[in-house]
Amino acid sequence: MPSFKIFLNTTSFKDEIRRFSSENEISWDSFIQELVKLLSPDYHPELRIQYVDSEGDKISISSEVEWKECQKELAGQSPIKLYITEPNDTRYFKDGPPPQVLGFYVETPKEEMIAEPPKEAPKEVKVEPMVVEEPKEEKKEEMKDVPIEPLASAVPRCLARFFPGGKILPYNLPQWLQDSGAFVLKSLPHKQVDLDIDINKLFNAFENKGLACLKEGNLKEAKEFFEDAAILGTKSFIARYNLACVRSLLGEKEEALLDLKSAVELGYCDWKHMLADSDLAPLTSDPRFQALVYGLRLKFEPEPKKEEIKVDSPKIETPKKEEPPKPKEEPKPKEEPKKVEPPKKWATEIALIRDMGFEAPESKLVALLDKHKGQLDPVLIELLQ
Repeated sequence: MPSFKIFLNTTSFKDEIRRFSSENEISWDSFIQELVKLLSPDYHPELRIQYVDSEGDKISISSEVEWKECQKELAGQSPIKLYITEPNDTRYFKDGPPPQVLGFYVETPKEEMIAEPPKEAPKEVKVEPMVVEEPKEEKKEEMKDVPIEPLASAVPRCLARFFPGGKILPYNLPQWLQDSGAFVLKSLPHKQVDLDIDINKLFNAFENKGLACLKEGNLKEAKEFFEDAAILGTKSFIARYNLACVRSLLGEKEEALLDLKSAVELGYCDWKHMLADSDLAPLTSDPRFQALVYGLRLKFEPEPKKEEIKVDSPKIETPKKEEPPKPKEEPKPKEEPKKVEPPKKWATEIALIRDMGFEAPESKLVALLDKHKGQLDPVLIELLQ
């Protein structure tokens, strides 16, 4: 159980000492979150955190790699002593203006990298939420016919919740966001930063984080990540399907069905996986879920063509010329042809309706199929009413 002793010397904390411990090994991001809880609202991630190494030097920590090196250097020390200071005359991003969106662009591959580029090369959409200079025209191409306004507000909003006070701190991104490869930082004069964000990679980072939380059983946190992913990937059926799963597990049935319907409308088509997915088990008995499954099944596995059942007419043999009957032999009676029962009416359609879980009497199903001339959609609608 790691234990920490924190020495504070900042504007808000003058020569104070705090102490806390954790039941398990703690990551750099988790350590920062603990400090925010312990020292809020006066602590912020831009303060300097240091430790004293074996040579007596004070070493600063600002990333997971440096945090692991700190733990390695101070192995065996209990409690682990850390020093939080606030350099004089330092300006912080938390006190600066909110980020400004300059614009969007599409990154195109360089000609020398691809000898014969495909006709429709994949393009990565990027946004700059903190920008202070115009992008260079030779490297960036403005996007056309793209709904900029939703993303212009959505990207900063999705990121702000990971920082105390909701202010984006470009040099204090959580480690999992740094590892996503979605961010490129460029320091500029006058304490300004150009923060270039790859929206595709940011979407993948939110999706992966949501899946990790779902695997760990943190359903509410997983829901937040999937909601952000759905905002960034408005045309992604993956984001909507995952959001439907976590809402189903949380008991948010109506919202889950709406998200599942959106996923299908955006291109999701694996109805067999929908039926087998345990996350969606709370929805399977709902007629709206069954209707989605039926629609996909009908679209991607159409009904087989009805085979005509032919009934052979009995063969009538031409009587042969009568020969004198042999003594003591009686003529054999003629065998009557076997009767062939005609197939039940609407048998294929009724079997399909039974597979969907409907238990209406067969007479009712036949009547409805007669009424709608064998069309299943209106029959299902009447059964669901």
